[in-house]
Amino acid sequence: MRTRADEIRRLDNAQRWWHDTQDRSWSAKHPVGPGVVDSTHYFEVNYAIDGKIVGSWSVNTRTEQVAAPGEPFRID
Repeated sequence: MRTRADEIRRLDNAQRWWHDTQDRSWSAKHPVGPGVVDSTHYFEVNYAIDGKIVGSWSVNTRTEQVAAPGEPFRID
């Protein structure tokens, strides 16, 4: 996610984020269970503000690839 820092700042869009009380959370999960594809290094990552998902990415930790919805993404 280091490569998406500017995108994450835009999603937050809070001019006074250091004073607000909104909850911010990250979640990550494997998109499929064992046996379908090797999802050992493949995650779906979501960023939420006050319970509303404002950003999501597909992440491959083996290849360090990060893709937003609609961007090309390979599962190797």
